[in-house]
Amino acid sequence: STSSTSSAQGIAGAARQGATAALGCGTRAGYPIAQATVVVKSIEGSDPQLPLVAACTAQAVRDAMRSADIEMLEPLMELEVTVPASHSGAVLADLSSARSALVRTFDPSGTTHTVVAEAPLSTLLNYSTVLRSLTSGSGQFRISFLRYTDAVGSP
Repeated sequence: STSSTSSAQGIAGAARQGATAALGCGTRAGYPIAQATVVVKSIEGSDPQLPLVAACTAQAVRDAMRSADIEMLEPLMELEVTVPASHSGAVLADLSSARSALVRTFDPSGTTHTVVAEAPLSTLLNYSTVLRSLTSGSGQFRISFLRYTDAVGSP
């Protein structure tokens, strides 16, 4: 009947709302959960209240997330740095140590050297200030998104 169909749609919508709310604030550091599928197999009760369905679904999803092996991801960036040759050693040392960067290429041609590396975005947040300091203001860099990778030291 139409009544049971709209009731089933209302229940499904409430379950979807609860699952979305739980996934929006994950159990690890409060970050949202991506690429997850929630399947509600059954809802018992003769006339379930929609807010109760949403709350129970959210709690079930949170319980499932706590017992799951969830990985935190962080953006990995491609970093291209161009510096005068006289500063390339300091820049390479900084990239390798403080930035946890993986240097992919190093082009020492001419009076400027270009380094292409991969580094977590979290290590690059103050990089313009650091590069300015390391090169007396003569270095340039650009960053672009590469992919997501497992977060180092995630909670």
